[in-house]
Amino acid sequence: MKNYLFLRFSSLVLRRLPVPIGYFIACVVADVVFFFSRRSKGAVMENLRRAVGTEDKQALRRVAREVFRNLARNYFDLLRLPYFSLPELEQGLSIHGWDHFQEAVAAGRGVILATAHLGNFDFMAQLGVARGYKMTVLVEPLTDHPQHRFMAQLRGSRGISFLPLGTASLKRVVRELRSGGVVVVACDRGVGKKGVRVRFLGEEAMLPSGAVELALMTGAALIPAFSVREGRRRFSLFIETPLPLAATGRDGHRVVENLERLLAVVGEYIRRYPGQWVTMEPVWSGRG
Repeated sequence: MKNYLFLRFSSLVLRRLPVPIGYFIACVVADVVFFFSRRSKGAVMENLRRAVGTEDKQALRRVAREVFRNLARNYFDLLRLPYFSLPELEQGLSIHGWDHFQEAVAAGRGVILATAHLGNFDFMAQLGVARGYKMTVLVEPLTDHPQHRFMAQLRGSRGISFLPLGTASLKRVVRELRSGGVVVVACDRGVGKKGVRVRFLGEEAMLPSGAVELALMTGAALIPAFSVREGRRRFSLFIETPLPLAATGRDGHRVVENLERLLAVVGEYIRRYPGQWVTMEPVWSGRG
């Protein structure tokens, strides 16, 4: 409840601040949390060990601190989201590969944007809605907690549909893809005990296969896409070409093979922007 009240208070105060001041306050709060949060800090550093490729704890600590700061910046952006106009949303935004997305949508078989918890990952779906596309985002099942409801309200304030991952949502997602819709799903972190064991950033991890399974089931284009920060107030949106999928072979092997192809692209972006990989839970169950 304390976190919820803090977010409600922040939404009333911080959203009115100029962006540089809001980011400064967010970074101060992040530094305090980073200092006291041993569990989350340890999980982030252990995740980054694979991305950065070093055992140097001081180097990992510096990058981990930036992860906390970027997460805090994301929260500040989220609090301001209902008050953005399209010109504001696109100001300072560089888009690479938008034609890949438009061509895939025009094909009419549906589009799956496979992403990671990298940069400000909300921006991609928000931009799609602002440009007139119907976007459905698959998210982890959330508890009926005031904080979660408030965050969902902020994220959905521009018309994005959010569906919890699970069999209950499957029919609706398949129906939307087969009607040419766009679905966004993150694939860099497991949800509970569900997923398949695959190679990711050089080591085995249990990760969700939903993006690949949906693409194989529906024939929708599977497109890796990422939104990252470039400097203090600039963003880049990278939309890759649709991922060629292996369509033959046993189901289990086919899913693993295609998922590892996808995760190879995800890993490249995480290694390029490790300080923006805002995954606060351990991705691997232990040291490899």
